[in-house]
Amino acid sequence: MSKPDEIFLKKMIKHCGKTINRHNLIEADDHILLALSGGKDSLALLDIISRRRKHLPINYKLTAAFINIIGITDNVDQSKLNLFCKERDAGFISQSVDVDFTQNTDPCFACSWHRRKILFEMCRKMDIKTLALGHTLDDTSNTLLMNIFFQGNISSMTPSLDLFDGNLKIIRPLIETDEKNITHYCNLLSLPIQKGKCHYGKAQKRNQIDKIIKEIEKTHPQVRNNIYSSLSNIRSDYLPEQF
Repeated sequence: MSKPDEIFLKKMIKHCGKTINRHNLIEADDHILLALSGGKDSLALLDIISRRRKHLPINYKLTAAFINIIGITDNVDQSKLNLFCKERDAGFISQSVDVDFTQNTDPCFACSWHRRKILFEMCRKMDIKTLALGHTLDDTSNTLLMNIFFQGNISSMTPSLDLFDGNLKIIRPLIETDEKNITHYCNLLSLPIQKGKCHYGKAQKRNQIDKIIKEIEKTHPQVRNNIYSSLSNIRSDYLPEQF
């Protein structure tokens, strides 16, 4: 690996570490359940926080969870995921669920809802207080504009979110990292990316928003960072009062 590539990898780990420290996402002796889909974001997240752990004065436990949506992710090789986790001193668990998509007008929401429900239940049974998700800067900016355009509110994903009266904390260590860098990180390390065979395609609205942002990025490369920064830079004096 070239020197520039080594520098890039170190910068990625450091950048993620700054997000973790800035938002107090991980503490000593935490047991973290990490949602592992086999895609680039979750693989990069597990690799980064496991590498980072080696150089810290504190320790935390990692367990990765794969939720198999029958008919969608059956093709994902769980043995490869298990090996990937073992190489990074992380546990691996999995569970399958059969989702009746005919009863849902929004299959993407149904899939996400069932995954999240099982992850929450896993945390409860294993007495785990921290659930790590691989959402990125791209996900955050897309979600903000989706909510503005289609829901009429200003909201998005947060670095951390307390649920169930504080008994569970969702963390997103990659929330300030863009997907271009994550893709490059995965390619440099040849991470074993696997994708399910979804019959429903990408969520149409999210795909529309992503195309809009990518078009603007051609002339304004910092647009995603600016969208994310706007969430903590609310100029209320220039906003109307609530109706």
